Amino acid sequence: MPQCSGITLTGKRCKINTKTDKYCRYHENQRLTTMYRKPASPPKVGFIYVYTLKSLALPSNKKQKWLRLGSGNHSRDVDLLKSEPFDPRDNILIKVGATTNDPQTRIRQWEDKCRLELALITPKLVIANSKSRRGLSALFEKLSLNSSAGRTERQERKLLRQWSTYNNLGFQCDDVFAKEEQIHSLLRANYGHGTVFCQGCSRPGRNVFLRHREWFLIPRRKLFKVLVLIDKTST
Repeated sequence: MPQCSGITLTGKRCKINTKTDKYCRYHENQRLTTMYRKPASPPKVGFIYVYTLKSLALPSNKKQKWLRLGSGNHSRDVDLLKSEPFDPRDNILIKVGATTNDPQTRIRQWEDKCRLELALITPKLVIANSKSRRGLSALFEKLSLNSSAGRTERQERKLLRQWSTYNNLGFQCDDVFAKEEQIHSLLRANYGHGTVFCQGCSRPGRNVFLRHREWFLIPRRKLFKVLVLIDKTST
């Protein structure tokens, strides 16, 4: 006789043998639970997107007094008095998110929530905002392109075709939320994360700094490398 498929209160399979049924009379209710159990959700397809504050998208010599950084990139320091105004000349703060919608729509939702202007970071933006033609030429040369022809639309289109997953202002992939966690772990391992104090997203009329730890502090010269890492991880 077949053994009952029910599970006891101790977490073990029931030892009662049944004549014809799959469940004994004590575990008959588990038959309905099995029949109507909601199937596991399949992995979500979506986009990994990278963004920053619009005021930080371009290199600037002007420190952001309303945006302060805790001492040290890897610091767990939460003391506002030990923080300094963020200097955007050589570094940039970025966030990496995941969405099953399109990245531009998700950014608008974040802007409505945070009341700050945001900007998506894309390969084309990084290329266009290269700090020098020398740096741009080195970038093209590294990707086996003709660096002597200068910055042309043809070169940019060719460069964008080098990406495996870049599409619609983001990096398209399966199991997007698992990929997001993986990318966050890689960025923390490579660049660490610190404490950011932001006055811009506080409620109107409140002169307070809110603390954030989900930003990554990235040297601008390594921003392209970060996008390459995201592209490879999204495949």
